[in-house]
Amino acid sequence: MRREMRRLPAASALFGVLALPLVLGCSKPPETLTIAFSNDMVGQIRSCGCVAKDYGGLGRRATFVRAARDTSENFILLDAGDFFGVTINYGREKAQLTMQAMSMIGYNGIVIGEKELGLGLDFVREQQAKFKLPIVVANLRDARTDSLIFAPSRVAALAGGLRVGIIGVMGDRLELPPQVEAGTLEITAPVDAVRAEVERIGNDADLIVALAHMPIQEARNLARAVPEIDLVIAGHDGKTMRRVRKWGSAYVLQVPSEGRYAGLAFAVLGEGGNISHFDAGVMPLTARYPDDEAMVKLFRAYDMEIAAKEKSGIPSRMALRKVSVELSSSSAKAR
Repeated sequence: MRREMRRLPAASALFGVLALPLVLGCSKPPETLTIAFSNDMVGQIRSCGCVAKDYGGLGRRATFVRAARDTSENFILLDAGDFFGVTINYGREKAQLTMQAMSMIGYNGIVIGEKELGLGLDFVREQQAKFKLPIVVANLRDARTDSLIFAPSRVAALAGGLRVGIIGVMGDRLELPPQVEAGTLEITAPVDAVRAEVERIGNDADLIVALAHMPIQEARNLARAVPEIDLVIAGHDGKTMRRVRKWGSAYVLQVPSEGRYAGLAFAVLGEGGNISHFDAGVMPLTARYPDDEAMVKLFRAYDMEIAAKEKSGIPSRMALRKVSVELSSSSAKAR
């Protein structure tokens, strides 16, 4: 009988479980699924540069994902939001690079978090369209038109034949950044939104995954409240996941913040499409994953763009804001 809670396996052990169907000696191998996931990258596009543990970076993430993708025809890559950081010098350029990189890496489903709204919803939608990113949010509405802003869900048809329903939701108690004009956005009850999407997807999916950008306890409550969910990828807290555990019928997963780690999970589907075996791990993105060549070129172009702006003397947005404030104060004193 499968244990409901287990300690996270080491990376080697997790990849070793990919051979499970061979070990089982099944006449007909069971369906398997490999899930790579991320959350709370918070604008950390490069490795941390730490002396002891130089982890992270989109270049290493791309290499990691490519290696994981090669292990299974049924592979899916998901993100649970807050991939933007605090808007500082050249914030838009950095955010655009992040979304372009996520497109190149090949995400199958993304939910946004409150940090993505810091640069304005129009910016996010513009970049989403430009890079064809699969953003799903089932409970974020335009309060003025009472309409959804993004697609609520999607069904990803994987190369191995599995169909995975991906539903994105945001916590309805999140504190939105001050750049969001009051009364323009509404976040409705996430449980109701997920239930509606589960019913709408119906039999079109073999598995249901919820991308839940909310505090981890709310993500666990969501898993308990909607038994049709098989897996929840949680974002917002970015805490270390020490054990794999089911809450209700679903496993709830997340990785630590700042993009230093990548999550990887492996599922075997039994009779009726239920998960009969499940393992998950958190892998440090160390130098064992060299920067992907396409990412190196992307970063080189980004660095050249930033250098050109600095050389031409274009002030940052923060500097412009400071000048504006100083001019306003001088004007007021003059009056």
